[in-house]
Amino acid sequence: MTVRIATRGSHLALAQAHAVQAMLKAQAGQDSEIKIVKTRGDEIQTPLHLSSDARKGFFTKEIEEALLANVADIAVHSYKDLPTAPVPGLTIAAVPQRISPLDTIVFLNQDRAMSHFPYIGEASTVATSSLRRISQMSFRVPGIKNVDIRGNVPTRIEKLVHASRKGEFQAILLSGAGIDRLGKTGELLAKISDPMIAESIEMIPVPPEIMVPAPAQGTLALQCRENDEATRSILAQLHDSDLAQITEIERSILAGLEGGCNLPLGVYAEARSSASGTLFGAHMYLGEEFEQNRRQRSIYGYREDSDPARLSARMLEELKSVPTIFVFGKEAKMNELPEKLESIVPDSNRLRTFAALRTVAIEGEDKWDLLKSALDKKDRIVFSIFSSAAVEALRQRFGSMERFRQRLDIENRMDIRWATTGESTASEIRKLDPQADVVLSADGTSAGLLPSLRDLQSPTTALVFLVGRDGRKELMQALESSGAQTTTVELYRTESLELSFVLKELDQAKEPVYLLAGSPLSLQAMQRAGLMEQEKRPALLTLGQTTAEAARDMGVQPYAVATVPDYAAFLSDFY
Repeated sequence: MTVRIATRGSHLALAQAHAVQAMLKAQAGQDSEIKIVKTRGDEIQTPLHLSSDARKGFFTKEIEEALLANVADIAVHSYKDLPTAPVPGLTIAAVPQRISPLDTIVFLNQDRAMSHFPYIGEASTVATSSLRRISQMSFRVPGIKNVDIRGNVPTRIEKLVHASRKGEFQAILLSGAGIDRLGKTGELLAKISDPMIAESIEMIPVPPEIMVPAPAQGTLALQCRENDEATRSILAQLHDSDLAQITEIERSILAGLEGGCNLPLGVYAEARSSASGTLFGAHMYLGEEFEQNRRQRSIYGYREDSDPARLSARMLEELKSVPTIFVFGKEAKMNELPEKLESIVPDSNRLRTFAALRTVAIEGEDKWDLLKSALDKKDRIVFSIFSSAAVEALRQRFGSMERFRQRLDIENRMDIRWATTGESTASEIRKLDPQADVVLSADGTSAGLLPSLRDLQSPTTALVFLVGRDGRKELMQALESSGAQTTTVELYRTESLELSFVLKELDQAKEPVYLLAGSPLSLQAMQRAGLMEQEKRPALLTLGQTTAEAARDMGVQPYAVATVPDYAAFLSDFY
């Protein structure tokens, strides 16, 4: 039996078909032949945005008809171009391969203006026919201009060279998979005859944090007749079940938004190993151009879950519905937060704040006398502080940085620095000490400060930790294990407040609720109240990586983690 493979006749489609031919031979010992099918999409020469239901499948309809007519046995598709609705009588029998799923920005090095994205000038022009890419370029680089472009990959690169000379546009955006496949066949730069120009073309993958790929981008889908058991058996040998699980996350969100080829939606999922098993994460982007975008603005986010189906369901729910969020944190912060969020939250009933903790200053002068002694004869002092509560405790005790220095007899010390985990606390430090030299964590956690503090470590350096009594001690322990001497001053203690009454509110909620934990101690209070042990556990949000790590230690995977521990900034992403 020779399997008949139906494909379009473009350079990229043929490269994909030949790749499948090689897989069939290597993995299933199966001979095959290629049958080129011309589609309606191949005949369109003018710029066209495929946005309506009537235009879905412009590049697939005739190929699927060839399968149904038994003219071919297998259709090779770029999965991102397939409509999400199933075709009666046909099935996707294998998802065999994903290569280079990221978008790639292509430009001539003479047009490079910077070392980071978008590499060309921020007032330059980029050519792309994808609304998803146009939307994300405008979102990331507001001053950039866009023009439409048509043609296959080699033709677009040729157009780029000519347009760059004329100053019409300076870059194009392409799928990395197309570049990869055509690069291997030698067709990628086939229309560039000058080797010097070919060498000047730069192609840089764009990370998903900047530009989220289309659902299933770079993935092949092999389609056959539903009742063709022989072909299905052959294709089963090519199927990658792990990849199928990933692409299902992406395409289920596309299907849930009822999106076509030109929906300004990016979803890129990935799986990674964690201490508790496989963890699924997904980057998502939805542009303001989508009429049903509830936020009416473009939004990017990264979400995680241990269950792929639950992850995609929660992401779709977030994109379509305004969430209700219960926020847990320190009493003072919870009292002031609603007023700060009035302009962000459209419905006050959608945001509830609960005081999980109360801070109480630790009185007494002995600790300051001991610290003063520890700082004697030190040339450099590094004060590490990890919360706004600690800064507030200093402010209440001393009122100003000048009085703080006087109390410790360090008015004349020239090298005084501060270290903290996030920009929010750094901002509070600068209010206390406008001249503060602040060392920030590389990743928002206390562990991210370790390399910087080790670099500062010396016999004449005092490493001082101004902390809460119940704070985490891992950073101090790590420094001490490497021979450093540290001094700890406890500024306040934390009291947990009763939260069990929140269980009843969760049970009575008619819609899903997110729980936002503001700190590891808030998380512990939530756990003691039983909020983390419900059968249908609400999605957990955490204010920063340190709280996320504490949640994972409890066996709970956060759905979303704030990159900066700022309540207002993080919550605004959801409204």
